[in-house]
Amino acid sequence: MADAHIAVLLPTYEPYPPFLTEALDSLLRQTEQRWSCLIHDDASSADVLAIVAPYLQDSRVTFSRNAERRGIGGNWNACLRQIPGPGTRHTRSPQPPIPSHCIQFLFQDDLWYPRYLERSLAVLEENPDVGFVASAHTYRSDEPVEMMEGYRRLEEEKKLSLAPGRHYGREFLYSWLKKGLEQNVIGEPSFVMMRRSLVEKVGMFAENLRQLLDAEYWIRCLLRTDWYYIGEELGAFRVHRESASYRHFCEEKQIDEYMRLFERFQKMFPTGARERMYFTCSLDRRFAEIVGHVVNRLMRGRGIGGGAVPVLRHFRRNPRSAWRGVRRYAVEASRRWWGKVGHWWDIEVVDRIRK
Repeated sequence: MADAHIAVLLPTYEPYPPFLTEALDSLLRQTEQRWSCLIHDDASSADVLAIVAPYLQDSRVTFSRNAERRGIGGNWNACLRQIPGPGTRHTRSPQPPIPSHCIQFLFQDDLWYPRYLERSLAVLEENPDVGFVASAHTYRSDEPVEMMEGYRRLEEEKKLSLAPGRHYGREFLYSWLKKGLEQNVIGEPSFVMMRRSLVEKVGMFAENLRQLLDAEYWIRCLLRTDWYYIGEELGAFRVHRESASYRHFCEEKQIDEYMRLFERFQKMFPTGARERMYFTCSLDRRFAEIVGHVVNRLMRGRGIGGGAVPVLRHFRRNPRSAWRGVRRYAVEASRRWWGKVGHWWDIEVVDRIRK
């Protein structure tokens, strides 16, 4: 890969100008300069072209725009479809394009440290049978955001359970499934560099998912290849109240996405297959959490919303798995309740004795 070329894809939608320019500045400061960048906007009402105009003076940077809104997955796929291949020309470039060997997303709010592309590309060059490489990164927020607690837990989980170096695809997938796919330890696409040959085999992102489409894509990749983790912190994922991640967090539609994700992959494997067994176990575990979520919302006087649909659907399609999940939730809830009551009872008894 001596002539390796990295296709950097930057999908945008209603970007906050200072964050977008900071992301582009971090690209320009990379020590690895064998890249081209496509900025592709998803029909924003803002004038994104005016924001990025100064960067278009670099011949490696181009801009395009969807005629109508396609959504997150649709815009990511639109970026992938515009990567020039051998013998093709980019509409904005007067020169024949250099074939891209690697594909790298950079989201409009994120930023890379100067050696990100260099370190990631070096791993792929040194490990020709590894399909993608992910790197450690921090989560940055300039304001109090509720979901930051979850990201801090994710950072701790990576430090405790994810060793730097090579990970075997299916073995890693099995261990991830045993944990119920709870944490996307591979990370966001801004910090995952993929071989173009892998992307061509795996295909496009699932456009019917909004929050778990990257995790769903990593599952498909792990079924085909090994991957590598760089423990060195090489960038920052920005968390703020205008981001798509925060909006999805507030909508609380993760339940429906998790159920569709599990059911989709469960059907990929025949009955009795090891992969199907792991997906079934993870589905039972996730369903217990879903029941708890629905019950808690009802107890607090809040509507269960979109959570009711996947729960009822799962009862109908997988009654045995659903009842196992309900039983598991009942046992866990009883233990928690008894622990609280027992603690309260002990305090009451002590107080009476003191009096």
